[in-house]
Amino acid sequence: MNTRKIFQSASIMVLALMMVLGMSTVARAADPPWPWSWGLPWSTATPWPTPRILQLGERFTLGAVIVPATPVPVPLKVVSPPSSGSSIRPPANFAPAPVVPARSGDSPANALQADGATRTLAAGASVWYKVGNGGERIDVFLDANPLSGMSFAVYAPGNLSDPIGHGTLQQSTGRLVWAGGHWRSEGDWMARVANNNPMVVRYTLTSSARAIGNKSCSSYWENYPTGQRVYWTECER
Repeated sequence: MNTRKIFQSASIMVLALMMVLGMSTVARAADPPWPWSWGLPWSTATPWPTPRILQLGERFTLGAVIVPATPVPVPLKVVSPPSSGSSIRPPANFAPAPVVPARSGDSPANALQADGATRTLAAGASVWYKVGNGGERIDVFLDANPLSGMSFAVYAPGNLSDPIGHGTLQQSTGRLVWAGGHWRSEGDWMARVANNNPMVVRYTLTSSARAIGNKSCSSYWENYPTGQRVYWTECER
């Protein structure tokens, strides 16, 4: 009787030891490789098996080992570039913005606006400006650094061959000034700025205009001792 109890106790101890070794093997299979893990399932998804006493004649089996799922590759969709003969058409309602060419001032047709913008003029060069319309009282002002060697001539509407006046020095402001208007023909008043200096000069040209209406005006030429002729227009206030 005592021998049988001793045999049963020894069998239980051997089975328990084999169970512990089996659990350690299962845990180690899910752990990272050696030496970073010692086979303990503290950070693994392997659950601890429920311990129980095996019956006589029952075989010991290992628990299932969790195997990570095999990633399935996702096929990529390759888009071929358009062929050289194809063209991308804009939508039907697409209207490109009109291209407005920049004015250069090299001729009356490309005349700049006398807006007071600071520009530079090369040595010996000239540039055209639009300073007003027919039937207006026009004042034109030229500021430059240096002012000496700079000049501008004013042309009446429809007459670009002979200037009607030139800018004269205004002592109070230190700039060239011309005033006139109410020419009989309708059209644009033009001014031509010239740089007679041997270097580039920075300058600004400004003009202002106001309607004269049906006021009575008189115009005349004034001759200067230097030979310069200026056309003046005087209107009743």
